Amino acid sequence: MSNQVQGRITISTASLGVIRSMPGATLDLGGVKREPVEDDQGTAGYKETPSTPKIEATFVKKGGVSARAIGDISNEDISFEGDDGSHYVLREAWCSEPPQLSAGEIKVTFAGIRCDEVTA
Repeated sequence: MSNQVQGRITISTASLGVIRSMPGATLDLGGVKREPVEDDQGTAGYKETPSTPKIEATFVKKGGVSARAIGDISNEDISFEGDDGSHYVLREAWCSEPPQLSAGEIKVTFAGIRCDEVTA
């Protein structure tokens, strides 16, 4: 077991390669949300609803990086790798909102059909 704590994330796609991201990228694995159900006596249990997996990231905007190309992603596997050895792939992903540009940054949200953990 390593003592390394995840500190850096690498996000990549087949069409664009590695896209340099700012610190703070997040991966929501998706799956099932469980919400409590209450009745007159208190909590009766829970109900389940699906939750879509997604990646939220801010990419570095510099020459050669196209916000339009990122926004056009509509059916592509997106890799999310940590420097601690963790690796996840958001399958059949799409850019779920138009990218937001500000000085030197492109904010993006990707959603996908499922998220798989890749093990060595």
